[in-house]
Amino acid sequence: MTGPDSADALIDFAEALGAVRLMRQTLEAVQSVTPPALYFKASPEDPMFGFPALLTTVAYALARGIVDPDVLEGRLGFQPDLRYLCANRFPDATTIRAFLELHGELVATVLYNSLAATETGGGGMGLTRIQYEVDRRLAMATDPRLPLAA
Repeated sequence: MTGPDSADALIDFAEALGAVRLMRQTLEAVQSVTPPALYFKASPEDPMFGFPALLTTVAYALARGIVDPDVLEGRLGFQPDLRYLCANRFPDATTIRAFLELHGELVATVLYNSLAATETGGGGMGLTRIQYEVDRRLAMATDPRLPLAA
């Protein structure tokens, strides 16, 4: 599948805004929301992760075009920006999926706010296009039937 709705057409907003700027804006967007908990566990047997760190990591990854939880899990250990955001605590794909399913709306809010924070609206995009990108990325991350981008 190719074209504007395909996974390979996802924009890496770090290329448009700069990775440091995108990271800072994502951190600021997380600070502007009230998390429903301090920690997140996918199940009682799973490890606990700091809610703000997980929220930041997932929203930032979506902004970078990493919508597949399996791909994100694989990149957490070696991609420096993601490793920094998750504070060297690496959630697995199951935890990321559960987090997206339970808190997808909050992830979308943070992602939207971080991208809309630029004077140029996401590297020259209007707010309507930013909302489209947020909705599309969240749908791709949570719906296994949609094609995924690495």
